[in-house]
Amino acid sequence: MVVVSDAVGKFIAVYSPRRAEWGSPGGWREPGESVVGCALRELAEETGVQLRPSDLRAVGFERFEPVSSGRWPERGGSMQLFRATIAQEGTDLHASEPDAVAPAWVSPEQFAALSGSRFWWPLVAHAMQSG
Repeated sequence: MVVVSDAVGKFIAVYSPRRAEWGSPGGWREPGESVVGCALRELAEETGVQLRPSDLRAVGFERFEPVSSGRWPERGGSMQLFRATIAQEGTDLHASEPDAVAPAWVSPEQFAALSGSRFWWPLVAHAMQSG
């Protein structure tokens, strides 16, 4: 996942129809793809935002075991979290993949209302505060 803010403190949120939830841009690595490469690719596919590897700062990870089938792979995994800030306000967002739709800039309060019940939210909330 990539937690991205703009110059006025809004954050990118994307909706995943497959998981029926809002969150930060992110997804699964392609075979042979690096973690950073995956983060940059997913961010671009889900929002149209293009960043460089040096724009990302690793801020944490979460290990998890799926509790239901269909939403996550059957095996356990880990989620790496990155943080990035875009210098301008409200860059235009557009998704090019059906995995994530309706990318939007939201306030921290809106993001918490959309995603605050997700298992990964404490890590994202910490990343939001870390600037």
